[in-house]
Amino acid sequence: MEPVSLVILISSIARLIPLLVKGILWLRAFKDDLEKLLRTLRIIQDILTNMDEEQLDLDVMQNWIKDLKDAAYDAEDLVDRLATEAYLRQDQVSLPRGMDFRKIRSQFNTKKLNERFDHIRKNAKFIRCVVPTEGGWTSIPVRPDMSTEGGRTSISFPPDMSTIVGREDDKEKIVDMLLDSNYDTEVGIPVIRIVGMTGMGKTTLAQLVYLDARVVKRFKENRIWVCVTVNFDLSRILRDIMMRSNPNINHTNSSLNQLCEDFQKFVRGKCFLLVLDDVWTDHDEEWKRLLDLLREGAKQSRVLATSQKTEVCHVQYMQITHNLNFLSYDDCWSLFQRTAFGQDDCPSQLVESGTRIVRKCQNLALAVKAMGSFLGRNLDPKKWRRISELDIWEAEKGEPKSTSPSIFPALKVSYNHLPSHLKPLFCYCSIFPKGYSFDKKELVQLWIAEDLIQFQGQKRMEEIAGEYFNELLTRSFFQSPDVDRKRYRMHDLFHNLAQSISGPYSCLVKEDNTQYDFSEQTRHVSLMCRNVEKPVLDMIDKSKKVRTLLLPSNYLTDFGQALDKRFGRMKYIRVLDLSSSTILDVPNSIQELKLLRYLNLSKTEIRSLPAFLCKLHNLQTLLLLGCVFLLKLPKNIAKLINLRHLELDEVFWYKTTKLPPNIGSLTSLQNLHAFPVWCGDGYGIKELKGMAKLTGSLRISNLENAVNAGEAKLNEKESLDKLVLEWSSRIASALDEAAEVKVLEDLRPHSDLKELHISNFWGTTFPLWMTDGQLQNLVTVSLKYCERCKALSLGALPHLQKLNIKGMQELEELKQSGEYPSLASLKIKIGGCKLLRALPAPESCQQLQHLLLDECEDGTLVGTIPKTSSLNSLVISNISNAVSFPKWPHLPGLKALHILHCKDLVYFSQEASPFPSLTSLKFLSIRWCSQLVTLPYKGLPKSLECLTLGSCHNLQSLGPDDVLKSLTSLKDLYIKDCPKLPSLPKEGVSISLQHLVIQGCPILVERCTEDDGGGPDWGKIKDITDREIGSTEVSSSLDLSNQIQDHPKASSTRWHHPFVKYWKG
Repeated sequence: MEPVSLVILISSIARLIPLLVKGILWLRAFKDDLEKLLRTLRIIQDILTNMDEEQLDLDVMQNWIKDLKDAAYDAEDLVDRLATEAYLRQDQVSLPRGMDFRKIRSQFNTKKLNERFDHIRKNAKFIRCVVPTEGGWTSIPVRPDMSTEGGRTSISFPPDMSTIVGREDDKEKIVDMLLDSNYDTEVGIPVIRIVGMTGMGKTTLAQLVYLDARVVKRFKENRIWVCVTVNFDLSRILRDIMMRSNPNINHTNSSLNQLCEDFQKFVRGKCFLLVLDDVWTDHDEEWKRLLDLLREGAKQSRVLATSQKTEVCHVQYMQITHNLNFLSYDDCWSLFQRTAFGQDDCPSQLVESGTRIVRKCQNLALAVKAMGSFLGRNLDPKKWRRISELDIWEAEKGEPKSTSPSIFPALKVSYNHLPSHLKPLFCYCSIFPKGYSFDKKELVQLWIAEDLIQFQGQKRMEEIAGEYFNELLTRSFFQSPDVDRKRYRMHDLFHNLAQSISGPYSCLVKEDNTQYDFSEQTRHVSLMCRNVEKPVLDMIDKSKKVRTLLLPSNYLTDFGQALDKRFGRMKYIRVLDLSSSTILDVPNSIQELKLLRYLNLSKTEIRSLPAFLCKLHNLQTLLLLGCVFLLKLPKNIAKLINLRHLELDEVFWYKTTKLPPNIGSLTSLQNLHAFPVWCGDGYGIKELKGMAKLTGSLRISNLENAVNAGEAKLNEKESLDKLVLEWSSRIASALDEAAEVKVLEDLRPHSDLKELHISNFWGTTFPLWMTDGQLQNLVTVSLKYCERCKALSLGALPHLQKLNIKGMQELEELKQSGEYPSLASLKIKIGGCKLLRALPAPESCQQLQHLLLDECEDGTLVGTIPKTSSLNSLVISNISNAVSFPKWPHLPGLKALHILHCKDLVYFSQEASPFPSLTSLKFLSIRWCSQLVTLPYKGLPKSLECLTLGSCHNLQSLGPDDVLKSLTSLKDLYIKDCPKLPSLPKEGVSISLQHLVIQGCPILVERCTEDDGGGPDWGKIKDITDREIGSTEVSSSLDLSNQIQDHPKASSTRWHHPFVKYWKG
């Protein structure tokens, strides 16, 4: 049965009652009923709090829980409707003319609801549940066989070694950590944690380690195994450890302090291995106290713990986490056969069904072993075939309890031990299909819309929900298959568990569109089919209290006529997903959905948002991603005062030139990616004043229109990561400069800002908050077309990684008033900046990895490249008036060098050997250098692996006769559009060369041809198996503009492909 918690409902009623008293006379009549309901709910919540999960699972409790859940849903609906009416009619002191109070009373029947909850409270007595009495509390009797710990208290030793597969590597890694002296420390005993979801074999692996001969030899009789379970009882753990060593000593009556003293004496100086199996605790203090006591042991001692939780306790001792992976399919099949048939192979007539059953177990050892044990007792091919066509959950349900595989009781233990606030969040996931790729942000928004998140003071609801999600993740209810952890999945067996607990309240309509069972209890619906008209109409008729309608598929969905006026009957709906549907207009029926909090119109062809959308007072999330025909927001969107998320594509924000008026009324909004400043009431920069909850990025444009910019209160927007400040391109006057300096001074952001971008600022100096290092958390700084600035100093910025300067025509100096220890990517793009003569000093760029110099007047800046071993890639492009470059700096770590569009370059350097320090260079690309005559006379770096030459129309020499022969690491050589290149070097090419492409070089192509016995250079290249001579075919491409950001002249051809690995470093 879906979990019941009345905490949020109680909180909602408590917040509603003051609203009813506050000046709305005709709503005050509900006050007494709600106060009575509040008292009753608190009593029932106490009942639930004082019962454990095993008691709630008793058959005698289920009907009572069902009645309570139904009543709670109805109470939430009534409270939300009342709260909405209280807001919408807050200006109506008395009843509107013609409105009958008795009719209103019937619509909000609080009296009847009170009677239902009073009946539920009284029924608790008849099922001997916890009820308050004058004498105290009476508890439901616990079955003699019911565990009060909630977890296992013992395991079998030794394990059945014949049914253990696929864990040898894991065992070796952990044994190595137990025996490795590098983990010995005087600070405390290291803790090695085996982590994974229920049923993966954590305990079995710990047993293998515990019984390993090397471990036995090291720790001898001082190996101790304790089953911890949910209740981390330090007294019991200490007693168990000491009694394992000497069963004759009884510590039962000892106090905790006495136990601690005895334990310190017991463990002092011993080299021990303590295995703590099945640890669930969240409490750092309990762990810390135990580990403090264990410090009395020898430094070679170890603690090995098994746990579902990936989260490491915050104690000062060394903790190493070993994440246990799922078994491979081959290991699963081997385990299945061993469990079912011992040493025999699976009979041939059962193999097909058996392999399907094993795949349905999704690599979970518990499920594979249970199914093998279950099916090994019955070798009827028909039964195997029938079970192979079912889900594991369905197969288990269809068997008697005495013979069923018993997989889900083990998983249910994990669920039972979830905190009460996490249980409904887990169950909510049942409305998504199996294998669904969860987006954390999406799920958080849905949980909030469903009112499943409890308020916690001033914390943002999204922050709280995010923490709840992370807690489910650390408890292995989610797994992250993505390296970047952007998407998450739930194991199919956990998904089955969520569905079984959710019961009749959730309904997922599958693709076949035939098996669905809507009822009055149904609250959450997901549609996986293409044509949803029939199920939606059926839902409207049978499930009038639905709260959720989702479309979690990639189909283009057709609602038919289902969204006409009949859909307006769904007055309790909170979440409505119309994404990827065929709708062209927002249905009129939506204006009747007064409780709607979440509306997804993404990937539809809607062209406008109707005015009535702005009357949905409760709307929190409006998703419009992929609505390519939508060009503007509705005029009165400012009325959506509860709106938290307004999701639109970046291109929409980029093209936005004007927002609707009074956008500042949306004080709960967290994402406003663009704010163009205009003159006039409701359009000024002061609209940003109350929007303190903005997160992510914000671009403020048209700043020449800003007046009293300090009213934007940017320094209070602590959740902003990226800030873009833009003035329009125009001719500035003296008045402009003074005004703009004041505006930028007033726009000081919060110190937590990560990225700062400023464009078209016409002041000659930047404000102090930019120049003296006040923004200590900055990672990226970009300054573009700030044409009057003469000097730039950013102060000490310890986290700065990227600095981009472009179009600062009067910039003379990059002042060094601090260091940039994290600077990884310096990109200077300067158009016509004739005055800048130096880059940051070497001592401030010791972490510099990428450098781009573009559109410089001459080669002076090349000579100031800082000497550093960290520089990985260097791009020099569009350098004019430079016949040759100055002396190259010492860059021993450089791997990739690009020289592009240097139209006046004739020689690399006046030195014969300009690259002596480039000892790590692997990739060299020279392109569009139309005046270049020759490569260096003394040759190229011997470390080169790839050389590309392109569009160098005057290139006549590659260097000395052995220039290519001596490049013993060269694998790739690409020469294109170098028509004056007369031949390959006299001594030929390196024997390491694997790929050769020559195109657009008529003289060279003719010399390298194979025809007529071969040209003069044919013998130099004939042994190269992968060569392309004279062909103009482009077989693959790499867009270099992706690598050189914002480069206007970058092009793509197949012969730049090898560059990728060097650029990425």
